Amino acid sequence: MNSGVTADIPLRPSVRGLTILSALHAVTLLLLMGSMPDGEGMVAVALLVGLSWMLTRRHPALGFGKRALQRVVAHADGRWQVDCGGGLVDARLHPLSVVGGRFPVLRFRLTGGGSTLRILLGDECAAEHARLLRTALLHAGPSTSSESS
Repeated sequence: MNSGVTADIPLRPSVRGLTILSALHAVTLLLLMGSMPDGEGMVAVALLVGLSWMLTRRHPALGFGKRALQRVVAHADGRWQVDCGGGLVDARLHPLSVVGGRFPVLRFRLTGGGSTLRILLGDECAAEHARLLRTALLHAGPSTSSESS
């Protein structure tokens, strides 16, 4: 059984994701300010939009924080390992992962329990690393065994 490493991809936080998230919240706030009458209702909604931004701007799915997926290792024998801040652990690609398309969404089930999610928006790694990861993902595809559902 060949367990050579096919791809070892370090991932950094997505500035593009943070920019998109910030713009989405800003547009929402501007639209609400233009459509709602001034008063306590608008202040309450503005505070909720601000709270939403505060809670999501450092989300692990975008690569921020201690729980974020920081590294993905694909092995030639189909095994995966991921690093979520505590070193490499064995993982399985979840069937609900979106491995094709412009913005892959990676979901891994960790062997020790739990899972991790990472949205790739194109600025997390070098172009060559992104190509290697995309090739490994398309080759492996999500796990479809009953133990991974």
